[in-house]
Amino acid sequence: RKQTTELDVYSFGILLCEIMTCQFPDKDIFDEMMKQVSTTSPPIYNLICHCIEKQPGDRPTMMAVIELMDSQLSVM
Repeated sequence: RKQTTELDVYSFGILLCEIMTCQFPDKDIFDEMMKQVSTTSPPIYNLICHCIEKQPGDRPTMMAVIELMDSQLSVM
């Protein structure tokens, strides 16, 4: 497979979920991990959801991710 920026954004979303839950992402427990993030930090949950969209073209750019984190998550 070709490495793309969209794939990098997806990987960032998975890594962010791992950081928030202190668990290695596993396809069998990923839904539970996401539920945990949704209750502890809804803004980060929303960011992860955008980053792991199934269609690569629906994922934000890293610039958009940074801007979102700067504007919405800096108050946390």
